[in-house]
Amino acid sequence: MPFSLSSGERSLQARPSTRPQTGLCKVKLAFLVVAGLLPLSTHAQPAPVQQVPGHCIYPSQPLVDEASLHALDLTMGEELARFMNEAQAYSQCLDATKQQLNSEVDQYMQQYREAHPMVDTEY
Repeated sequence: MPFSLSSGERSLQARPSTRPQTGLCKVKLAFLVVAGLLPLSTHAQPAPVQQVPGHCIYPSQPLVDEASLHALDLTMGEELARFMNEAQAYSQCLDATKQQLNSEVDQYMQQYREAHPMVDTEY
């Protein structure tokens, strides 16, 4: 079947592959087809944002206008639930970051005390 690139360029003809198709190639093709179709399904929610202590990502604002919700086939409840889940994950990330920072401060203070045994003052 001919395929034309653009005007003024020669057309290409699809040639069958001379390589034998292996099971792995078929699996890759099936994965690509499924991966390509999944975002088209209704109510396909993006994966939650991965929160990493020290690098917390603020939740994206919820969509509240009817046109956007309708275009994405979402209800206000679904969008608010997404926002609340992201907000909770963000809050937990901040708590973990604070705990990590406090542990580091304690570690450095302990090292300081070991290096300067005369200092007994608590900070």
